Amino acid sequence: MLWEVDFSPDGKLIAAVDISTNLLTVWNSSDGRVIFHAPHANALVDVVWLDDSHVLAADSGARWYSFEIIDDGAPWPMNSTSSRTGLWTDNLEGNYGGSLWGLDITNDRSRMTFCGAINDPNIGGEVIVANTQFFIDGSQPDSGHVFTNDWGTDCAISNNGTFVAALNRVEGPGSGLYHDTVTGWNVQGSSLTQAWTRNVAGGEAMAWAVDFSPEGHTYTIGYNRPSEGVVTDFFHENGAINWYAPAPQNISAVRWSPDGSGVAVGLHNPGRLLMMDAAGGILADYGWHGTVWNNKPYPSDVTAVAIDDQGLKVATSGKDGAIEIHHIDSDLHLKIHRRLSPDYLREIDLHTADPFVAFAESNGVATVRDYRSGGITRQCFHPDFDQPIGEYPFAKSVVLREQLLIVGFSDGAIVACGEDGKEMWNWRTDQYHPSMESFGRIDLHPMEPYLAISWTQNFSSTGVAGKVSILDLDQMSEVAGWEYSTEHWTMEFSHDGVWLASSAQDGSVRLWLTEDPDAALWTDHGVQYSHSNYTGVVTWHHEIHALMSVGWDGQAIVWDADHGQQMMSFQFTDEGFGAVFTGGSFLVVASGDSTTSATGQLEFYDGLNMTLLATWDIPGIPRGFVMDHSGSLIVANHSGSWWILIPDTDGDGVIDDNDAFPQNQLQWADTDGDGYGDNNAPGAGGDGCPTVWGTSSIDRGGCPDSDGDQWSDADADWPVCVLNAGYGDAYPADPYQWCDTDGDSFGDEYYFETDPITGLRVNESGDSFPADDAQFRDQDGDGIGDNYSYSLGTDGLRTNQQGDAFPANPLQHQDTDGDGWGDIYTWIEDMTGLRIEEGDAFFTDPLAWSDLDGDGCPTASDTGLRIDNHPEDPTRCDEDLDFDLPEQLNLHAVGNETKWTISVDWKSTIESTESVSIYGLSWNSTGGIEHLLLNLEPPGAIPWWADNAPDGDTVHTTFEYPRGTTHDRLTLRLISTSEDGQQLESWANFTYEIQTEEPPTEPPEEGVITCDGCCGETFEIPVSDGTCPVVDCEPCEEIEGEASASDGLSMIAWSAIIIGILAVLVLGVLFMRRSDGTDVAAAISATQTSDHAPCTSCGGPAHETINNGNRWTWCPSCRQWLNYLGKE
Repeated sequence: MLWEVDFSPDGKLIAAVDISTNLLTVWNSSDGRVIFHAPHANALVDVVWLDDSHVLAADSGARWYSFEIIDDGAPWPMNSTSSRTGLWTDNLEGNYGGSLWGLDITNDRSRMTFCGAINDPNIGGEVIVANTQFFIDGSQPDSGHVFTNDWGTDCAISNNGTFVAALNRVEGPGSGLYHDTVTGWNVQGSSLTQAWTRNVAGGEAMAWAVDFSPEGHTYTIGYNRPSEGVVTDFFHENGAINWYAPAPQNISAVRWSPDGSGVAVGLHNPGRLLMMDAAGGILADYGWHGTVWNNKPYPSDVTAVAIDDQGLKVATSGKDGAIEIHHIDSDLHLKIHRRLSPDYLREIDLHTADPFVAFAESNGVATVRDYRSGGITRQCFHPDFDQPIGEYPFAKSVVLREQLLIVGFSDGAIVACGEDGKEMWNWRTDQYHPSMESFGRIDLHPMEPYLAISWTQNFSSTGVAGKVSILDLDQMSEVAGWEYSTEHWTMEFSHDGVWLASSAQDGSVRLWLTEDPDAALWTDHGVQYSHSNYTGVVTWHHEIHALMSVGWDGQAIVWDADHGQQMMSFQFTDEGFGAVFTGGSFLVVASGDSTTSATGQLEFYDGLNMTLLATWDIPGIPRGFVMDHSGSLIVANHSGSWWILIPDTDGDGVIDDNDAFPQNQLQWADTDGDGYGDNNAPGAGGDGCPTVWGTSSIDRGGCPDSDGDQWSDADADWPVCVLNAGYGDAYPADPYQWCDTDGDSFGDEYYFETDPITGLRVNESGDSFPADDAQFRDQDGDGIGDNYSYSLGTDGLRTNQQGDAFPANPLQHQDTDGDGWGDIYTWIEDMTGLRIEEGDAFFTDPLAWSDLDGDGCPTASDTGLRIDNHPEDPTRCDEDLDFDLPEQLNLHAVGNETKWTISVDWKSTIESTESVSIYGLSWNSTGGIEHLLLNLEPPGAIPWWADNAPDGDTVHTTFEYPRGTTHDRLTLRLISTSEDGQQLESWANFTYEIQTEEPPTEPPEEGVITCDGCCGETFEIPVSDGTCPVVDCEPCEEIEGEASASDGLSMIAWSAIIIGILAVLVLGVLFMRRSDGTDVAAAISATQTSDHAPCTSCGGPAHETINNGNRWTWCPSCRQWLNYLGKE
């Protein structure tokens, strides 16, 4: 129910508010496109345009709403706009609740007024005046207001904005009687002062509308009395009546034309527009506001009147929800221009080629719209439109062919209109068939100029219930006809005109063969099949002679017309109101509940297996239903709404034909044609550069990508992807890199190959550690970068270790002690119980790393750890090694005139043996050995032979050493050293007998050299021995008192004694041999071996013995104690 209507100042747009649906709607006044919809929570009661692009609506309470309206020619209503809202009561403060009744605005749209009731027992109503701009942008309102004793039903502001006339609702003495008044208010800035209050018309006057004449000298009021409506024009200054015009109907609205030439008046019951001249003379009334109920038309009230600022168009809104727009000529005569927002739709038809659809609407009009935009291309009105007749006939059936629109109305009138909407011809069925009761349907033969018509008549008086007639449009005469005992409604020709089908009131479906060019020869083929109830829909397949009918029995039947047999049938929901064959085997049925007419639905079926694929619910009954040329479905419900079910596969509100991305509900346009949608909202995956072609897809879609890696090139608005500053390609010439998160100049994308032999990574590129600017490679793939650095602590250990100390070992990365062994120590046991180790068992000791036996002792240490002398024995640590001399050791030497030939052999050495060394001394027995012993003492002495890496195997070797001419003795010292420093010795003495023929009876005299000995003593050596040897002395002890005689003997003396004894023994032996018959002296050698050093006096072997629990060495040759070895 539309309650108020208004033109935009330029007349291009028209707005209306619906008090029942709470909806503000804006149309283009020329083509009828809906520009804007705005639903509200409360009923809307008034609307006014603030300028050409802003409209204000007010609800029935105290709130107003303003909206920016832009008509850019788009086919769809605006889905977003800017708006403002506020409260009008209490001088725009909103401190009181209220009920708005009137709005008005000056002709220049600078000032406006509100009036209505105030919800306060002490206040009747309020009148407000404010600047219009406040409601657009919130600027200063410069408002003024006044509270009134009575509430106002309407108000008007003078064109110059200085005066307001407000109607007051005043209750009369009787119940339901009113004697309303009007008050004039002077407006000066922000103040309103009362100029006068006057009765509208004495008693029994209920005023509803007031308007100032354009010149401002008079104001005009429309009011109602119990038996009439009245329009009266009053002089502003004194309230005198200028003119008085009664009307037979109640008054709802009054509007002066901008030029003051006339007044437009809205009437109730029937809803008409009354035109009056400037003197109140009635000229004519117009309009067909009305509704259709149960197939019967009823008149409807006019609720509001609007005239555009140019005075060229007048519009009325009605309780039927429609707007009628008339053109005004210079004589104030009206001609219908547009009828918008019908309350009833009955049938629709599609143009055979163009994107147009025709609607059979209520109240004398059929409308053709471009279904792409919704705009009206033409309207075809009933021949009697605007005439004051008792019932306003409604359009019931339409046919749209080429330039021709043919409309069949409920009163039997058939009208043909051209492309301009002008009538071409009309046919009055009721004139040719006075017995007609109800008009049925029409359809035009697709090949010939024949129109099929159906209607009903009274069976009881004529014996005929239904009639079908064929009208020759060239001759404008009926050339064929048939009569039936049941009513026939639908008329549908097959696509090629071979067949005509009709459904009847009793559910039967009849066919006529209509392929002959002469309609007089068409034949009735009778009833083919029947539904069990009323059937009002038949439709043909667009290629074959297959007919589908849907009845109120909920059954759909598909019939083969050529063979006269059923092809299929299926059940659907509720009663059938429409049906179509879609592409392939799919069928669509439009159905609804006829008992309430509240709901309906479209049901989609697969004709091959009769499966219900989908259902689309619609409000109301789907009376009209066709498929357009692109496969979209157009459906109109009985309440006047219509929809295009345009394929919108992704449901984004953009039809597939216009959708560049019909499968993506977040995209629909692609300006640059690069395959990325223009909608770049978050999550939409749209085009980051909607006007520049591009192929990037990762950081943003559809932008230039020089290297083709799907990362867009950086630009001024899209920084490079370095240090998280942006997302642009930091390497636009490298398709394998795009970001450098840590800013180390190595791209985040890491690539490598694996060496099949070492398992290490080779040919690395990019950054293995994109978030670490100190690392980029990881050769062993252990997740630790190869760039190794550290600091040294005061303890010499490494701290702050960064990176991998072992870049080729994935099991290690740190080396705290810097010994080359990684800190991560792991091991497994082998079959012997020893560890197979990885890493450093002692990672804080640079000399220790291995612990084979797991006893916690290293084989070397820099930190004072116990040294493991038994690295393969977990029960022993720093205990001495198991050690011994080589097994089956044998030292042997043989002398000749110039050299000693020495041989050494053994079977094996113990495992702990580190080295075996042989030291030797070639000497003369007459000179003694004591002063020569340093030549056998390491480390000063140099070994004659050594094995520094014995492998435990058998050794047999021979070496030579020069023998001095006078040397008759050889002393060998073998020292075997263990890995833990233990030493064991073996001594051997060998003798070489120098050959003489006759030993001298007296020893040869030879010069001697006196040498310094120990503790101040001296000794002599032969001159032939060379220089004095260095003597290794023990510290001297001072002995108090006298020394014993034996203590006084020096070592030299003792040596001389021993040598002398040895000489005697040797001579004795020689003598004995000689006495035994040995004539020739031969060179001989004698071997004496010992584990201890030989006697320093006689050179004899030393033996170990025990004396009082002490271990000593003893020389049995000269019978003296030699060296103390320790406790036993």
